[in-house]
Amino acid sequence: MKQQGVIWALLTEEVYIKDFVGYLDKSGERVVSVYRRYESSVGEIGALVETQNRVYVVEVKMKAEFKNVDELISKAKAVSEEYKDKSVSPGIDWC
Repeated sequence: MKQQGVIWALLTEEVYIKDFVGYLDKSGERVVSVYRRYESSVGEIGALVETQNRVYVVEVKMKAEFKNVDELISKAKAVSEEYKDKSVSPGIDWC
C-alpha cells in the first residue's frame, strides 16, 4: 500500500511540473532547465524550474501542513544564494 502512495505522489508531481512548465511557456517565460529532486544545502526540493530571469522552487504535497511552508521558504532562501543573478519564487501545490 505504501508503494502505491509513493507512485501516486511521483505521478502527481510529474503532471504538476509538466503543467507548470507549459503555463510558463504560454505566458512567455522561456524555460531553460528543470531539475527534479534538486539537492539544496537545506534538503531536497521537489523541482527547480529555471527560466531566463527567474528560478521557481516547487514542492508538490499530498497533505497540507504549516511546516511545509516554512521548509519551502528556507529552501527558496538557499536557492537564492546559489542563483544570485535571478529572482527566486517559491511555490507549493497541495493535491
